[in-house]
Order: sequence, then C-alpha cells, then structure tokens
Amino acid sequence: MGRPTTLLEGLSAHALALGAQSITVEYKDRRQWVFVLKGGMRIAVANYASSSADEKELRGNLYAAAKKSVRTVVGGTVYLIKVRTFDSLGEEAFEVSIAPAPKLDPARHRHSPPSKVSTWPTFTTTQRSTGSLPPSRTCSAIFRYLLPLFTR
Repeated sequence: MGRPTTLLEGLSAHALALGAQSITVEYKDRRQWVFVLKGGMRIAVANYASSSADEKELRGNLYAAAKKSVRTVVGGTVYLIKVRTFDSLGEEAFEVSIAPAPKLDPARHRHSPPSKVSTWPTFTTTQRSTGSLPPSRTCSAIFRYLLPLFTR
C-alpha cells in the first residue's frame, strides 16, 4: 500500500484528465483559485477560502513541490510535478507543470554485487566492542585478527 495522494496530486490528475499539462494557483478575492491551462485558455477548476484546511494543505503541497519535484502515478504513468513561484500583482502565485517522468537508464540503475571481495576478517574489533575488555586483552584481540593479514 502506497502513501495517500496529496491535494496537489489530485488536482494534477484532474488537469491531466482534461488534457492539460499545467496549472496555476493564484490568490484573488480572499480565495486560492486553481486554474488549468489548456490551449491558451484558463479554466477555473477549484477555489478554496483562505485559511481553510484545504487551502493550507494545497499551499503546503505547493511549497514542498517548489523545493523538490514530486513523482506521482496517474493512470499507470509516472509524472513529475514541478512548481515555480512568481509574483502576480503583488501576491505570490504558483505555476505547476506536469510532465511524464524520464525513463530510467537500466545501465546506470542496476543493482549488482560488489566487484571485489572484502579482505577484512568478518569480525573486526572496534572501540565500542573492546570497551569492556581490559587493555591487555584488547591488544591481543586486535593482533589475533590482524596478524594473519600481514604474514601472508
């Protein structure tokens, strides 16, 4: 089970269903207005009263996505949601772009075992593990495991 979708992801999915690739969010008349941009037209799809729970969630989602783009899945396709902030008549506004995520290069993102086998013994004495040993036993424990490495 994955994480729950955010309000921004839901609005982005709605915009994609309408055939749009971007959204703008602006503050006007004490409300946050969400517009879908399609073919040079702005279509209002939602508005939230300022200081309402939905408006606070949307604004939090927008600020988070402005720092780091969000990956979401809509209809089996992975999309990247990127947010840019700009000034609109003295108020902060948001421009949201929704684009298919680039495919991962399998040559760069494959899991492979390490190329070299570690030559260190499986048990190494550390400061933490020797804290309870007396000093004479600490030295002998270290030399017991390190001596075979140098005598080969």
